[in-house]
Amino acid sequence: MRNIEEISDQLKKLIGINKKINNQLEGDETNIAFLEEKIDQREEYVKNLTLLIQKVDPAGFTKEQNKSLKVLFIRFDQQSQNIQKALDNIVEKSKDQLDDAIKRRKAEEKYQLLK
Repeated sequence: MRNIEEISDQLKKLIGINKKINNQLEGDETNIAFLEEKIDQREEYVKNLTLLIQKVDPAGFTKEQNKSLKVLFIRFDQQSQNIQKALDNIVEKSKDQLDDAIKRRKAEEKYQLLK
């Protein structure tokens, strides 16, 4: 069945993109342009996947096909959750750095007033 192969291929591509995004987020330096490109690419694949799913009657899938797709969906979902956690950590770290910078600036201003 061609539709299941297309869905499977889309999921595998999404898993590959998620892996690249996760690797980038886990690295020391985050390349924003790279992330932006991959997130845009991911969005397109999700749209395509949604269209494919809408065309398919899941009742026509075999047990093996259902199991295979379920494994891919679970993997995609887990990766998506990891991406969200990594982004949340980056936001939290950025907030902490901003708070530290504000405290340093205030301390420097007070020091300047005392001079």
